[in-house]
Amino acid sequence: MMRRALLWALVLLALGGFMLHYRIHPFMVTDGLNPGSSVFNKTNFLASLFPMADLFLVTIFFLSRSTAIYGYLLNGLIVIFGTIFMTHFSIAVLMMDPTQPGQWLMN
Repeated sequence: MMRRALLWALVLLALGGFMLHYRIHPFMVTDGLNPGSSVFNKTNFLASLFPMADLFLVTIFFLSRSTAIYGYLLNGLIVIFGTIFMTHFSIAVLMMDPTQPGQWLMN
């Protein structure tokens, strides 16, 4: 019973992370040149790729005791890479418009 509850918690947290990332970084954005049409944004897709991998691959790994260690490993790697990429892109965006260093904290 406890194992099933923990697996559901893992799935729901991963689904929430994917939905949050897709809301903040949608990878299908409206085209500025052609209103009404959508364009695929590769950078925003990478922000949703890790939560998708967490949702599907990590959950599949945790379904079996013999592959659970790979689920832990993949989940840890996703956290590390996600943190590094998020920090890198945040710093890159801030450096594109370094108008006032005091605004960095508010942005």
